[in-house]
Amino acid sequence: MRQTTRTAAAQHQANPRTRRLGSARCSHDNADDTICHDEPKTPHSIPAKLLVSSTLYELDMQLIAHRGLARTVPENTLAAFAAALSSGFDGLETDVRLCADGEAILFHDRVTANGTPVALLSRKMLSQQVGYLVPTLAEALDTFPDAHWNLEIKSGDAVQAAFEIISASRRPQRLLLSSFRHDIVVAAAELLRIECALLIAHRPSTLGELVHTALPHERLRSIVWDFEIIDAPLIEQAANLGFRSHVYGAQTLYEHAFCRDCQVHAVITDYPEFVGLTPAPALQ
Repeated sequence: MRQTTRTAAAQHQANPRTRRLGSARCSHDNADDTICHDEPKTPHSIPAKLLVSSTLYELDMQLIAHRGLARTVPENTLAAFAAALSSGFDGLETDVRLCADGEAILFHDRVTANGTPVALLSRKMLSQQVGYLVPTLAEALDTFPDAHWNLEIKSGDAVQAAFEIISASRRPQRLLLSSFRHDIVVAAAELLRIECALLIAHRPSTLGELVHTALPHERLRSIVWDFEIIDAPLIEQAANLGFRSHVYGAQTLYEHAFCRDCQVHAVITDYPEFVGLTPAPALQ
């Protein structure tokens, strides 16, 4: 069984920026902060074999709020983004689509609840259907210019509008563009002055295919992984090849601790309580 070990005391001395995060340990191993990724996992629960304690840990990984913090407000809204940043998140992940009037908007689903494609609706019509004002990409970047942003491009028709807004950004160094459409990511790496990432929901047979795509582009040195497909050797191999790993989809305290102990660059999460944060009340 592959294990990854980090020492909490050494981490704390190295950097004063600390948060309270539970320590996930294998019950049969006495080593400090040992994470065993093949423990059984149940969504929203801690595996029975794990001993969980509250200890201060240095957290090098960025904490990114998945579509903002949508506990009491709709996801991908300015209110959700404000709640996430007030809770202590370093940055925000969001989804970019194009609506019928040509604006780059922040909305995850391809179709609305009644089956209407988002691309066929104006921003006003979409907002009326979902019951809240759907923000534009430009509004969000202007409202929260100091946040780190992971901008996932959901569809090819949004590329031109999104690229124009990103090109005009005041803080390009705080932007990360990602997509399951790797052709879009490559185009962004060629045309924009921002970091780009390949978004991955499958386990490649080798990392060679990803490296082959990315290496010609110096701004393409990040991979966003689904938690379901990662393990410690994969993250280590990516790091050895010069790639930063971002992970989404962790659902338990154990899974978030595993991401920390694998030294991923960022975790994209819906669960502030599993990374030592206290959710702040959302403001409308």
